[in-house]
Amino acid sequence: MEKESLTLIEFYKFITNKKKVVSIIGLEKNVGKTTFLNFILEGLNETNSSPLVLSIGRDGEKEDRLEETKKPRIKLYRGQYFLSIDSLLSSSASIEVLDSFGQIVSGSTLFLARAVGDTYVEIINPGSIERVKELINSVQKDFNVSPVLIDGALDRKSHASSRVSDGIFICAGAHAEGTIEDILKKTQILVSRLEKKECEKNIKELINSDIEETGFMIIRDNAVVHSEKKTLLEAEKPEQLLKDGDTLYTTGILTNVVAKNILEKNIKVTIVVDDGTKIMLDTITEKRLQRNGVNLCLQYSLPVYGIILSSIGIRKSLNPSRLLSRFKEVFNDRLVLDLRFID
Repeated sequence: MEKESLTLIEFYKFITNKKKVVSIIGLEKNVGKTTFLNFILEGLNETNSSPLVLSIGRDGEKEDRLEETKKPRIKLYRGQYFLSIDSLLSSSASIEVLDSFGQIVSGSTLFLARAVGDTYVEIINPGSIERVKELINSVQKDFNVSPVLIDGALDRKSHASSRVSDGIFICAGAHAEGTIEDILKKTQILVSRLEKKECEKNIKELINSDIEETGFMIIRDNAVVHSEKKTLLEAEKPEQLLKDGDTLYTTGILTNVVAKNILEKNIKVTIVVDDGTKIMLDTITEKRLQRNGVNLCLQYSLPVYGIILSSIGIRKSLNPSRLLSRFKEVFNDRLVLDLRFID
């Protein structure tokens, strides 16, 4: 994506013409993901686009069952597509079922449908990251959908991974814990991790040559010298296999436990994870790695298209002018919006 921030109309054209898969994730729960999804769907309707919408949680229901609060419903417009299950089908007159995938999700059949008129829908997680990618590829091949929009869910940022998405929107509303500066700092950390530099091309090639059989691998002198199906958390003392200058790749997440074990061995290595959603370190441990000569990088970087704010939350509100101005000051190279104050 270009370094200069795009206008909304330019952004709609950007994600549609390039057939982008865009994930919407949140710092925490109830920070405006579905509200922003509705905003994008309305804008895409005005540009005559035909997006596909899916979720990696459950979205579109009238009430949050965990918090017993009202939720915004997902509104589709004529010609827009979605993935759901038959038990969530509420208005068959306003949709056209196009395909059934022979897959059972939560006891019901997964299907692809298209809105034949403006309607509200419920959508649900169709499965693993691999299954989501497979479904997106299938629908893109058989139907003229563009872009694909994925509504995220609480603590499921991994479904915004590089295996599925081309780029991300981060929602950081007033419901997130802390002050404006606290929320800003957490957002900066997440953006930094998602857009962290990628590993060298030769390392990528080695990783991809053996990735189907790998939980983690060690690369030394441009060759894979050790590979296991177990992840770093499952393996027994994987750090003992490392030497200075090695590259350690894991398909799983990078945790404080693994990082501290490497720090205790006092070796200078490179750690590669798939993308920034796999970095589960606290900031102190991440800084210690850097100070001790441990290089952390990604197989695939994920661009953050924009930061979406909501200054009015369920339980608290933030100064809208201060919130928007601080985020625009820090993230001046991308789209920043407050959903409560959009023309």
